[in-house]
Formats: sequence, structure tokens, C-alpha cells
Amino acid sequence: MATDYQAIMLALSRGDSWTTITHDFGCSRRTIDKASRTIRTHGFDTTAIMSLSPPQLTELFPDNRYRKEEDFLPPNFAAIAARQRRGERVTLKVEHHRYCQQPVRPGQQHYTYKQFCKLYDHYIDVNDLTAQITHLPGDEMYVDWSGDSMMVIDPITGARFEAAIFVASLPHSGMVFALATPDTKMRAWLSSHQEAFDYFGGRPVKVTPDNASTATNQLFKGVHVRDVNEEYFRFSQHFGIGITPARPLKPRDKAHVEKAVDIIQTWVIEYLNDREFYSFESLNTAITTQVDWINDRTGFRGTDTSRREIFLADEQHTLNTQPVPRWSWSTWRRAKAGMNYHIRVNKHFYSVPWEYAGRFVDVQVFDDHLEVFADNESIAVHSIMPANMGYSTLDDHVPEKHKDLATKWNRDRIEDWAQSIGTATHELIGQMFNARKVEAQAYSSTLAVGPDPRIVDTEDLIRKQISG
Repeated sequence: MATDYQAIMLALSRGDSWTTITHDFGCSRRTIDKASRTIRTHGFDTTAIMSLSPPQLTELFPDNRYRKEEDFLPPNFAAIAARQRRGERVTLKVEHHRYCQQPVRPGQQHYTYKQFCKLYDHYIDVNDLTAQITHLPGDEMYVDWSGDSMMVIDPITGARFEAAIFVASLPHSGMVFALATPDTKMRAWLSSHQEAFDYFGGRPVKVTPDNASTATNQLFKGVHVRDVNEEYFRFSQHFGIGITPARPLKPRDKAHVEKAVDIIQTWVIEYLNDREFYSFESLNTAITTQVDWINDRTGFRGTDTSRREIFLADEQHTLNTQPVPRWSWSTWRRAKAGMNYHIRVNKHFYSVPWEYAGRFVDVQVFDDHLEVFADNESIAVHSIMPANMGYSTLDDHVPEKHKDLATKWNRDRIEDWAQSIGTATHELIGQMFNARKVEAQAYSSTLAVGPDPRIVDTEDLIRKQISG
């Protein structure tokens, strides 16, 4: 409500006290002082005060709270917001200082710093830029499982399998990603992250998961503090990303991903619920089609742009695209290298450096390769081969003259021993050596043909095996 300065001046001219005027008109003492000074300056009496017109009163008591926009130099808020969206450092004090250095025309003035800040906040709200300003481009990727699932049908038995839906989102641009997996276990969780990196074309600085068991562990019973679990931490080291779990009991930490999950549940899960899928491949193809439609749809945040347009303009170039080896799920096992310096893993033999013959080693088995460790150091890497009881031998692992240092056995010694038993044994041992690419691969099997004290004539038995 506008202040009635004419009534206040009349009260002063009647001799009313300031306390009475404050009570009667609900005004401050500063307002009364302003009216009193105006009376003294212009020598107004009661008749003069009664004769003041509204325009005259407005001129005597201008309301500086409401001014025309043309009276002020308009700030370039669009340029400031654009720089913030690109992740540049922006401080409003500096921006206001630069604004005040700009020339104004006669009768025009600059906004105060307080007005400048309020107007900028209003600009951000009106143009729905809060997410882009709050979240730097390429800084975060939010991930979570959708509460709703989908179904995959076995085409032969007709059995129905539940498909969990993984959701990822980049808060700056709003880009979303979704993937169907057979379960919500660690292997599916981590492989889904990698698929999201592939879809976005790079990796953010950090990933923010909810506090699912596949992401974090409770440190102590009864406390809300949680820690990233070991497998997830190794995954983050592989890709060079940080893991910052959402804080328990802090809804704002999860607001963005919950919105992304809601979008996926509406435009992917619900939209596709009238279709049947007979493989995870076909289901994920349909999901990708819907996700692309979401990201390409215009009208995002009340503008004519889409999520993908904002992503391509502001965010894609900020993602980490440095090549890294393809991540795959791995398991650990213990194995002993034989005297032929090979270990057996899933019905196949893989070589290790001959110095490790007879020693136990640790083997990390991935989807497409395995790595062998001894004393926490990598000593061998092999591609995964079929479970055919075959041998994979690296040349660097074979000792000079194919000599096994643990037993001093070699082909000449073994064949001499076989000849001492008989011609048939010598012939069999020769066939066994010739069947192997590397001499040492036959050590274990040839030495296993040694004489058995329970057999009276070993040579005769072997002759029958060769002929029969």
C-alpha cells in the first residue's frame, strides 16, 4: 500500500506527535521525518498541503522502488548464463563491476549490486536454467535402477524373465540412457555404466549413484555413512572417474536421477508395455529407440531445443574421451604351474615364465582374457581360449633348450628312459612329443607313462595299446 504523505503532513501541521502518527498510519519514523522536512523546506501550511495534487505529491515524494526499465542500463544476462553453462568461472560481483563500467545515456543509471543479483536469479528461473547453472557440463552422471521392470519371454519354453532397467542421466544437458539387464547384481551394474559411457561418447568427472548395495556398503550398523564397495572402486580406477554416492536423508541429492527414472518409466517402460520381447537384444534395441526419441524431442525446459542439442553444444566436448582398455567382469582363482610351466584354467593350459614352474600363482579371469600374478606382479596375459584341453604358450615363457629347471627333464632324457623300457614305449613317447607345439607341453603326460609296479610287463601293455 502506498504511503499517504498528504495525510501525514496534515497530521504534523495539526501538531500530532510522531508516536500518534506512527500508530494511526502504520508508517516508520523515517517516513514522518521525510514529510516533516518537506514541510519545512517548502513552507507548507495546512491550506497549501490540502491543495497539493497527486502529480505534485509524486514529484515531492518519488517512489524509487518502482522505476521504468528504460531508466536502467539492461545487463546482458544471457551472455553470463552462457558462460556458466560452459563451465567457466563466473562471479556476480565481477560481472556487476563490468556492467557498471559500461556507459549509460542521459537519464539512465546502473542497477545496484543487490538489484543485479535479484534480476539475474529471476532470469535463471524464468528461462529454466537452474540445472545447467548448478551442474557443470561433463561433471556428473547420475545412475540408479528403475523401480519398475520389463519382461523377456523365452521363445521355446514361454517362460517369462524379469528385466531390470538401469538408468543414467547427465544433469547439465538432461541427456538420459537406459538399459535392460537380467538382474541387478554387480556385473550388470558395472557393465551398464560402461554402456552408458559408450552411449554418451565419453566419461564424466564423477558418477553419483544412489545407496544401492551394488554401489556402497554401510560402514557401521546404525549409522548412515556409507562407503563405495571394493569392486565399484576398482571399476572407477579403471576408467579414471570419481564415485560420490548420494547422501542418505538428502532428497535433493537424488532429485535429478529420480526425475530421469520417472521419464524412463513413462516413455520407455509404460510406452513399450504392449509389446513382447523374446531376447534382451531386441528389448534393448526398442529401449534405445525410445531413449533417442526422448533425447531428440524439442521443447525441453520450455525452449525450442532438445536434450541432445544442449549436450552437443555445451557438454559433449567436456567428457573424457581418452581411450582405456575395455572393462570386463573378472573372477580370481589360485592355480599351480606344472613342471611344464603351464597352468590349467577352465580346461585349457596357459603358459607362465618358466621360472615359476611348480609355484602357485593368482589368476584374474576376465570375459576375453586372463592375467596371471605372482607376488602381486603381473607375469603373463593370455586371450581366453576354448575349453579343449589345448595349450597356449608364449615364446618368451619357454626356457632355452626347452629345459625344465625344476626336474632337469628334457626330451632326450625322457626318450632314453622310454627306450630303456622298450620299443613300444619309446614309440608312444615320440608320438606324444610330436603332438605338442612346444616340447615342455608333453612333460607331464609323458612322465605319467612311467612303469607301474602292479603291472608285470609294462612294455607288453603299451604295445597292446598302440596296436589296439
